[in-house]
Amino acid sequence: METRVSRGRELLLEEAVEDKEDRISNLSDDILHHILSFLPVQSVAKTSLLSTRWNYLWATTPCLDFSGFSIKEKRHERKGEDMELIKRKGDDMFLIIKTVLAGRHPNFNIKVFRFKGNLGCAYLRDCIRQVVRHSVEELELDVSMGGEICYLPTCIFSCDSLKSFTLKTQDDRVASFRFYSYNVTGTSGLRSLQALSLKHVNFMDSNSAAIFSGSSFPALKRLTLNNCMGINPRLDIGCRELEDLQVEDMKINYLDISGERLKNLRVISSYLTRKNGSWVKIFAPNLETFCWENNQIPEKCEVVHSFPFLRTCRINIVGTGHPFILNATISFLSNLVTAPDLYIDIQQSAKIFSAIQFKGCLPSPFLNLRTLAVLTGLNKSEIPGIVFLLRNAPLLHALKLEIVGFHYECSRTSLDYSSIIEQLWENEAQALRSFFNHLKVLKIHVQFLVCECVIIATRFLLEQGNALQEVALTSNHYAWKEESIFGFLRGSLHAKISID
Repeated sequence: METRVSRGRELLLEEAVEDKEDRISNLSDDILHHILSFLPVQSVAKTSLLSTRWNYLWATTPCLDFSGFSIKEKRHERKGEDMELIKRKGDDMFLIIKTVLAGRHPNFNIKVFRFKGNLGCAYLRDCIRQVVRHSVEELELDVSMGGEICYLPTCIFSCDSLKSFTLKTQDDRVASFRFYSYNVTGTSGLRSLQALSLKHVNFMDSNSAAIFSGSSFPALKRLTLNNCMGINPRLDIGCRELEDLQVEDMKINYLDISGERLKNLRVISSYLTRKNGSWVKIFAPNLETFCWENNQIPEKCEVVHSFPFLRTCRINIVGTGHPFILNATISFLSNLVTAPDLYIDIQQSAKIFSAIQFKGCLPSPFLNLRTLAVLTGLNKSEIPGIVFLLRNAPLLHALKLEIVGFHYECSRTSLDYSSIIEQLWENEAQALRSFFNHLKVLKIHVQFLVCECVIIATRFLLEQGNALQEVALTSNHYAWKEESIFGFLRGSLHAKISID
């Protein structure tokens, strides 16, 4: 006997067979264009085979993404790409791009154009001219030109439709793109530009150091400069609407940043050598995130306005314990005491923080600090620096130790060496009393070996942490010895320990 359930299934199948309407194709152009915007050009082109309706959509899609486009090599071609092969691929790529752009009606603008790969300078310039004619809004170019020097066409600097511009070269040894400041200051374009990212661009005139101003980029909100030449050793940035700024591999000695709306600031690998007279001047009263990674400390750091809204800091200082460095570091850290979340790489700056620890505490401790993450090897030379941080964070809620690297001294298990490490921690127990009275969460993650230095530090923190509530011990490779950990004395009977 046929059941009601089976009969219901048969009716649903009959309705599905009878309903032959192509509901996707009946969607509006805007919706289908949005769907196609998530696909690379190759996949979008294949949809033109579905029907005449899709052929029209392919020709009018506002998003052209050539970043994942691949040209199949012939069997006789070598895998190693020499100059001739790169040029041949560039020729083929340009022919494809030229064909795609030539098939577009002039009334259909290009919202997004992305390209990544090999392309000659002449082809690139012609490509830029074509997309500018279609009022491009977002232009992203990541190009390898085999060391060829390229001057951008002037039309790009008068493109008032452009909102986002990314320009990179894959030729790491050569700054392939040339840039003159008058290209921007001498035109009325780029008034709508909100995001600019430049990598391996060579600024060709002395006025380029101050090109990033409110008059040149009145609407700019995001700026990234990576390994650009010609604006060293001084860089001035004063865009009124700027919210996000990243300066990386710039080799500068003088940095002047002014942005009332600036929220995120990252300076990475740009102060690699100490120069007398070097300085940083920052006016960013609304700053929320500050990153200073793999940099020396400049001789002078001037903060025009405090950072009352600062939430997160990421610090990795390179240098020695020279008195000049110590005083500059103390001044530098004093500007960041309002942050509730701080990450510090102690490995490269162990000598600096250790010297400051013996010199004394900061003029103003990190009273707002609630979460501290420390990247460390926990070897003998780094312990004083870690203690310095803990002493200056008396109200800390959560401590995260990321144990990395493998040091010879950390692998030693002699009783004399263990006693030295234990004594270093025990000598600071009283000085860290306020810290332990507030610490609630302890997380220790070991990337490699759970060695004796790690065990000693863990035992000390468990014994002294009388307010601990949560302890999490994890490791990538070598497991923690649970029987040893659970056998340690605990300053807090309420602490819940998890080991993974």
